[in-house]
Amino acid sequence: MPRHTARAPRTHTAAPTAASPQCGGGGAAEGRPGGAGGQRGIYSPAFPDNIRKNVLPLHKVYTLKCAPLRGGRLARTPHPGDTRTHDTMKEKLTLIKVGGKIVEQPDLLDTLLRHFAAIPGHKVLVHGGGRTATDLAAQLGIETRMVEGRRITDADTLRVVTMVYAGLVNKNVTAQLQAAGINALGLCGADMDVIRSHRRAPRGGIDYGYVGDVDRVDGARLAALVRSGITPVMAPLTHDGEGHLLNTNADTIAGETAKALAPHFDVTLVYTFEHAGVLTDASREESVIPLITPALFARLREEGVVSGGMLPKIENSLQAVAAGVRRVVITCATPLDPTTGTFIESGAQ
Repeated sequence: MPRHTARAPRTHTAAPTAASPQCGGGGAAEGRPGGAGGQRGIYSPAFPDNIRKNVLPLHKVYTLKCAPLRGGRLARTPHPGDTRTHDTMKEKLTLIKVGGKIVEQPDLLDTLLRHFAAIPGHKVLVHGGGRTATDLAAQLGIETRMVEGRRITDADTLRVVTMVYAGLVNKNVTAQLQAAGINALGLCGADMDVIRSHRRAPRGGIDYGYVGDVDRVDGARLAALVRSGITPVMAPLTHDGEGHLLNTNADTIAGETAKALAPHFDVTLVYTFEHAGVLTDASREESVIPLITPALFARLREEGVVSGGMLPKIENSLQAVAAGVRRVVITCATPLDPTTGTFIESGAQ
């Protein structure tokens, strides 16, 4: 009778595609055994050079995992060094908006930027600078007027905010990030046409002047910058495509940019300022509201618990989560910890 010898089971490796990225089973690294049984991962030297050059970089590799089927598909586990999420398979991106007193205080800003530089994966920084603009305007004898946290911007005020936002603050922040080893690029909305706006029409009898309401953010162009290793540092100025700059709320810039990047990345939007989160009592840091939904926001606004500059911050947060941004949190800038503070949810079940 013929003798049969048991054959080892074949190991199949899924070809990397945009729709079906490879799945990591044992954290296999190049040239080292990985997974159960000492099987080699896709970067094993057994693969010819012409194949190895055309697969995903090592930190983005997924290999098939020996696990039960889920919904007709093999379970997938990301490599520990991957910057993509398990559920969406998108690369992670953290967008930090810094404002309040942080930009105006060098020691706090330095701490925030060091923490920002240490965030793993892709990142974008959006900054304000309104208090510096207010101080400079006062020195020049220009009156500052605010309505619900938004600056009335006449021609003289537009010159001031352009100098402060796109000049003094933006370039100082960019230089500090370069010193921290981050390849930062300072931008306003007019640069590369990344944010196009229109001048706000008068509302309720109030003419906001040269204030922009965002029409579009070029998420694809920003995503290309980010994937090339550049960290955008965005000032709160946009343009109308007809040669005019427009003052645009920094919280709005952050929210709209996060929404535009959401199709390209798994985005976490973090609004940072000098408090631990949204407070019910401004004198008590422990009075943080842990979660805000649209219904709760309406009540807090009606009761006057939130007002001023916090209004556009929460409004933009709610719009961002409704538009597909994975998570939004309002928290303290120093220390920067996106796992604490006030979380914003759409309220949808």
